Amino acid sequence: LFFYGTLCHAPLLRLILGREVQVRPAVLHDHAVYWARNPKFPVLVVETGGRAAGIIVADLLDADIAKLDFYEGAFDYSLTEVSVHADAGPVATMVYMPPADVWPKGAVWVLQDWVDDLAEVTLKASVEVMRGFGFVAADVMAQRRGIIWARAQSQLRTSKRMRPEAVSAPMRREDVTVERLARPYEKFFTVEEYDFR
Repeated sequence: LFFYGTLCHAPLLRLILGREVQVRPAVLHDHAVYWARNPKFPVLVVETGGRAAGIIVADLLDADIAKLDFYEGAFDYSLTEVSVHADAGPVATMVYMPPADVWPKGAVWVLQDWVDDLAEVTLKASVEVMRGFGFVAADVMAQRRGIIWARAQSQLRTSKRMRPEAVSAPMRREDVTVERLARPYEKFFTVEEYDFR
């Protein structure tokens, strides 16, 4: 498969697949990558003279493709055959393409801008998204993405905020060990049960 957007970020690809994979750089000609205006994510568009840089991942297993279909399927992306150029020349591969003319394009996509601004919350949210793999249909997960991202943003804000010593217990995070975490309910809202010592 050829990836051109957020899945070029190794930590996210590893999270989705649950394993490390070998990647190599490649370019898809006559295409370009832009930010979608809202929500913010990359969209690949046909553009004469364009040059979409990305990576090729080979030797993917059926289980890997199923996970990627689930993750990308929530955006209504589908696999399309393309020919990309890598170090050894043209390579026939597949790419997840968005539906045409659905996402209005904004500025030119730059991976590092996404890493700086959105990678942390995306990784946090994607953990919850991928917990639904095998249990929730991709289109149902798509309906939950807004609340999942809001939850991830809230959790990150909370984890970065320091509570005043005057209202805190004398214990620190390292004084508490989580023995078990269960999620008996995980739909629009999530209920978590913790056993800790």
